[in-house]
Formats: sequence, C-alpha cells, structure tokens
Amino acid sequence: MLRQVRTVLLVLAFVTLVAAQCPTLSGPCRCAPSIYEPVAIICENAGSLSNALQAIQSARDTSVSLSQVLSPSAACTVMACWFQIDSLTILDTAIPNIPANAFTGFTILRLVLNRNTLQSIDDQAFNGPLLDSLVELDLNDNNLGQIPQTGLTRLRNLRKLYLNRNRINTLASNAFAGYESKDLLIKLSLAGNRLTDQSLTDTAVFRPLRLLQHIPHLIRLEMSEAAVDTIERGAFQRTPQIQAIVLNKNRLSQYVSLFTNRHIFRCFAGNPWFCNNDLLWFRQLLRDNLDIDIEKPGCLAVCAASPSGCPAEGTPLRAVDFCLENEEPQPLTGRALSLVGWIIL
Repeated sequence: MLRQVRTVLLVLAFVTLVAAQCPTLSGPCRCAPSIYEPVAIICENAGSLSNALQAIQSARDTSVSLSQVLSPSAACTVMACWFQIDSLTILDTAIPNIPANAFTGFTILRLVLNRNTLQSIDDQAFNGPLLDSLVELDLNDNNLGQIPQTGLTRLRNLRKLYLNRNRINTLASNAFAGYESKDLLIKLSLAGNRLTDQSLTDTAVFRPLRLLQHIPHLIRLEMSEAAVDTIERGAFQRTPQIQAIVLNKNRLSQYVSLFTNRHIFRCFAGNPWFCNNDLLWFRQLLRDNLDIDIEKPGCLAVCAASPSGCPAEGTPLRAVDFCLENEEPQPLTGRALSLVGWIIL
C-alpha cells in the first residue's frame, strides 16, 4: 500500500514538473515565461503556421516514460502525459488560413495570432485538446471580413475574443448564435474595424445591438475607431451584466441618459462632443463623480469646436466653462441720460 502511494505521488510530481516548464524550442520560437504564464511561447516571422508548430513539437502532448523517476519495481512505468502551454503567440507569419487539425495534440490556454494576414478558419481547425482548453483567442490585426462562423464556434470554453483591426464591416444579429461558448464569453473586442451606422443598415451598431442577445454574460465590449455616431435606447438591454463599454475615437457628439450604471462607459476620447446645453447634465455628472475616470492617459474626453467658441475646442468634459450667457440686448435706461445735453452719434 505504501509503495502504491509513493508511486502515485511521484507520478503526480513528475507530471506537474513537465507541465510547468518551458520545453526545448527551435528556429523562430522562444520562451517568454512570466509569473502568470510559466509556459509562454512566442514565435515571430516563422514563414508559415506549420513552421511555427514544428518548432514547438516538444510541447505537444505525448507519452512519457517514467522509468527514470520510478523505482524498477514500480507497477507503472509508462503513462500518457499532457503538456499545457499557458500562451502561444505567433506574430508576423503568413497564415492566410488555419487548416483542419492544425493544433491537434496541443493544450493551449491563450492563443495569439497577430499580423498574420488571416482570412479564413477551417471548421475543424481546433480539433483536439484546444476545443476544451482554449479560454482566450486574440486574432487582432488580420484580414477577417466578418465575425468567424467556422472553427471558433466549436470552442467550448472561450471567455475572451479579440478581433481588433480586421476588415469586419457588418455585425449580423445571429453572429454568435452558433458559438458553443456563447454563454461563457465575457469580453469581446471589435475596435478598429469598418463598422458604421451606414454600413449596417437594419442592424446599425447600437440600434439596438441585437447580436448581443446570444452572449448575455458579456462583461466588457470594446468598439473603438468604429465610426459609431448613435447609441439608441435599449442598445444593451440584452447584456444585463455588462460593466464596461469602450467607445473612444468614434463619432459620438451626445450622451443619452439611458443607463442606470454610470460606470458602464469607460473611455470617451476621440469623439466630437458637442458641449451645448444638452450635454450640461452629463458634464455636471462627471464633476460630481470624480471616480468616473475619463482623464487617464490616452483617454481624455474633450469638447469639439462650438459655434459660440465657448467652451473652447479641447476643453475637458469635466472642466467648468465660465461662458457668458447669451442675453438679449436691453434698452438704455437710467437717470444718467437726463444729465447729458447732447448725444452725437
């Protein structure tokens, strides 16, 4: 009995050691571990996806011999061992398409594929352990024309999806209907795409954003640089748990009082805010609640130019204007005029 317990403990210790150490890599790939990601791999300018994956073959799930760590009389000498990659980043590599079974044998928690000219993803691309292990997928700076409807839909535990700076110009109302992880997705980032009210016709960006009905547990939505100029009532009624919406560098000029959670919008910078009387209530809200952060570096919300010139262009939304009110001209009255003999005009 004691021998069996010892064997089990040694096996567990061995598996933990193997799974927490960066493997031996070659070519364009290197280890970049951190306290949060002990096994972090970065591949740059690999030429192709197959080249990058070939360079990290030692991280593929495999059968590992335990004969060197167990005594010769141990009952167990060989076991299947998994190797967990906390994050795999592949940059500046020509990957126009992710083929079927591309990541078979790899267990990855966070996958980053940036600046890879990616246009399409095979429906079977993530076959294998990734279907359950992948919780974060970053596809920023690629050539995707829409929210992917193949491959990603089969991921069962996806929590965070980044699609910034692609070529997405439409948001179908059922874009996430087929995602197996739609009830788990908490962060969606679509900044820097080609989303405008004009290009979305019936499903205009926030009139209301009907695709959100399929991801009800969304907590954070980022849609910077999307030419959004309108937020209408009910836009976020299908996402009751949302805590942060980032809309910097859009075309918003007014803020409609529709949200009970005043912290819901996190960044307003780069919008042409028209600081007239209609916006006074919101600006006063900002002055009364200094905990609403709109002045952090890179996220300063300011007034656009106004016909009256006050407030001046570039005035922070929270600032006091000291503008003179436009009053109607008043008739000249008073006793002083009776003392004047002549008035020459």
